[in-house]
Amino acid sequence: MALAKTVKKRKTNSRELANLCVKTAEEKKAFDITVMKIKDISSIADYFVICSGRSEKHVDAIGDSIEKELKDRNIICIRSEGIGSSRWVVKDYGDVIVHVFYHEIRQRYSLERLWGDAEFL
Repeated sequence: MALAKTVKKRKTNSRELANLCVKTAEEKKAFDITVMKIKDISSIADYFVICSGRSEKHVDAIGDSIEKELKDRNIICIRSEGIGSSRWVVKDYGDVIVHVFYHEIRQRYSLERLWGDAEFL
């Protein structure tokens, strides 16, 4: 009599999720990619992934690509903002929040400076 194998589904941890977002952004030619560990200074998330696009269409393409890649892995975006405005797209995955900026807008808001107490990875 053969025993059935039970396969445990491995849950993606927040660091792995951030790394997957970075990899996907890199594949879409995002630039100035930064990962900030904020879990020790804020309860809103464990990590911010921040990157830039060269045009408004590029910003949308990066955001869409990240959402598709994660959806293909059964990781659903909780909330999304900025779609259509193409200057700042935010994707909230609970433990990881992805910010995709049009490069000029990123300079204006400077999240890295605002969250300067975070650990940069």
